[in-house]
Amino acid sequence: MENIADQLTAHANLFADFSAEDIAILAPTVRRKSLGKGEVLCRAGERSSSLYIISHGSVEVRQSVADTEFTLAT
Repeated sequence: MENIADQLTAHANLFADFSAEDIAILAPTVRRKSLGKGEVLCRAGERSSSLYIISHGSVEVRQSVADTEFTLAT
């Protein structure tokens, strides 16, 4: 299994220009979160101080308007 530092640089271009020292500082703050199909990661309007990086699988971004649900992105 890859370590967190390797996962950050391999799966997220956002971190491609980070130095090894930057990754070493960031890595201890990273937490793995696994969700099953249909589980909700977050809801519109919720406050959060988290950044979610999808390393495997996919997510849908949905919004309900007047009892109709729309998929905004996948």
